[in-house]
Amino acid sequence: MLMKQILLVFIAISLISCKELSKKYVEEGHKQFNIENYNGAIIEFKKSLRYDSNNKEIYQYIGRSYEELNEYNNAIANYSHAIQIDSTYSVALRSRGYAKYLIKDFNYALKDYLRSLSIDSTNASALRNTAAVYKKLGDYEKARDYYYESFKIEPNYYGAMDDLSHIEFGLGHYDSCINLCYKIIGHLDEGQDSPFGTLGLAYNAISKWDSSVINLNKAIKIRPDFATYYDNRGFSLVSLNKFSEALKDYNIAIKLDSLNPNFYLNKADLFYKIAKYIDAIQNYDKAIYLSKNFNEYNWGICYNNRAMAKRKIGDIKGYNEDMKIANDLGYPENYKPYINLESSFYKDKK
Repeated sequence: MLMKQILLVFIAISLISCKELSKKYVEEGHKQFNIENYNGAIIEFKKSLRYDSNNKEIYQYIGRSYEELNEYNNAIANYSHAIQIDSTYSVALRSRGYAKYLIKDFNYALKDYLRSLSIDSTNASALRNTAAVYKKLGDYEKARDYYYESFKIEPNYYGAMDDLSHIEFGLGHYDSCINLCYKIIGHLDEGQDSPFGTLGLAYNAISKWDSSVINLNKAIKIRPDFATYYDNRGFSLVSLNKFSEALKDYNIAIKLDSLNPNFYLNKADLFYKIAKYIDAIQNYDKAIYLSKNFNEYNWGICYNNRAMAKRKIGDIKGYNEDMKIANDLGYPENYKPYINLESSFYKDKK
């Protein structure tokens, strides 16, 4: 009996010693992590496992260290170990979901985020990350819903609000998009041009050309090297019949990014509008050539519009050839041409 008691005391002392040793290495691991010595942190955390091998938090720490080293498979393996120890460990589920997101395994990432939310439905970060995954998967309605849920918990998370404004724009909810943009202005640590650029597009979509130009001016002032802002402002200027200013913007956009087919397409439409049909055709040619390298680009518009320009110069054969291709691509003759930016970015194909 005495021997049994002595043995129990010895085991208790040993367990206490092991916990203390483990804690010492964990503390050192955190110190190394905080000074961004992630390899050193991993070494220390792994030492702690010798004395506390069933500690889920240690595997979580190791996973985070590997994640900082961009070693995502190692990170995932350690997060998975933590989850094996405790299947309700929502922190590790969120972390594994994020690592899966980073390696573009979006379906698996979504499963982890949804599992974590089933355990802790009030985690704003998980809600935002779930929204981001749905966006990557192309389910913008669900992405929208999860962002709005996250704002019930953290109403002023402006980075997510910026992303949501893009989603609202893409869904055609222009009023919501505009309202979000005005809330964001002045609150972003980086990308401060974004709400102005999105406002420019949203006002463009509802034909408020002057407001579009005003906001794109602000976006360009903050980020003068972003070609798309010049292209979008050019489109608004064309709608205001300010053709020479619009042409300058299209040329700047092309100078900044000479491989974007939409810039040439918009420039071609400008030339068509001012009856310079040869110049229009040359730019449609360039847009068609470049569009083949762009996934999901609506290049049927290019053929439709080039066909119309060819008809203007009496090239009926060229018109018929282009219109046949345009028709096969979903842009028949009765498709309204010369509104390609609006059609490409704001509306479904007709």
